[in-house]
Amino acid sequence: MSKIGTFVLLKLAAGLLVGQNALSFKSTTTMIETSSKTTGNESEFVAGRSNKTMTVAGIAGTALESTDKGYWELFAAQEARTAVAVTFAEYTDETGTTPQTGSELITASALISNLSSDWGDNASNSFSCDLQITGAVTETTSV
Repeated sequence: MSKIGTFVLLKLAAGLLVGQNALSFKSTTTMIETSSKTTGNESEFVAGRSNKTMTVAGIAGTALESTDKGYWELFAAQEARTAVAVTFAEYTDETGTTPQTGSELITASALISNLSSDWGDNASNSFSCDLQITGAVTETTSV
């Protein structure tokens, strides 16, 4: 994967989410303390459940290609309370058609936990969306 995130893009189902200008992926694991009075002064832990989220931000486009996904598709999925299939990868160009050779593809099912938009005067329409991964994440390497 390159050190520049220009073509690291998020897809919903099979469509590219239009207008992306920021994308992040966060993975955390709950730590469960197993220390007791008999273990001394040092804390001991075991790993608990993991939690993964993605955040995407961008320009809320109004003219969409038939396969592209935009703000209103995110809104509809959130309102329906249905999980969406997501793919996060580095692609060879802005179309998101061909994954970069050797890059990691992360696929998962996610619920939209937060969706916000700004429709300012004399400014671009923008949005931000938090996706809560539900279930396991699949990681593969493109060839």
